[in-house]
Amino acid sequence: MLSLIIKTTQFFVYHLLIVIVDRVSRLPRSGVQPEVERILRENLALEAQVRALVLELKSERGARPKVSLRTRAAQVFAYLLTRGDRAFQNYYLSASETTIARWATKLRRGPWPWRRRNLGGRPPLAQELKDLIVKLKTDNPTGEPAASRTSSPVWGSRSASPRSRRC
Repeated sequence: MLSLIIKTTQFFVYHLLIVIVDRVSRLPRSGVQPEVERILRENLALEAQVRALVLELKSERGARPKVSLRTRAAQVFAYLLTRGDRAFQNYYLSASETTIARWATKLRRGPWPWRRRNLGGRPPLAQELKDLIVKLKTDNPTGEPAASRTSSPVWGSRSASPRSRRC
């Protein structure tokens, strides 16, 4: 306990000495020169002003008009025709490459009925099986779970194992 108090007082004394030396000498403690720090601060301030002006300009313009499906299809067609021509895609397509690629994917998939795929999932349960499940659940007069009423030792041991309790 005494060593902790001594170490703490040493820390505060050394910290106080460093602060006093910094104040008296007025030398920067960082490796960056003061002119460079000033330029960096001005640069950050100018970048923040530019961001604010761009946001204000975008809000003044309002929402962009929706592009028609015909225009999107034409963009995708031109993109697919000129896949290797970077100059054309950079200067003549009116949307970004990622937007056009996204629209190409949408148009490829599309709402076409002949392209609908089975999305998977559990198949529907037959009505007879539903009725049987309801009957088995309601026929239990003792209130015991169905697993405890089984006569097979294999099923009894499996239901008691910790692996079967993961859900």
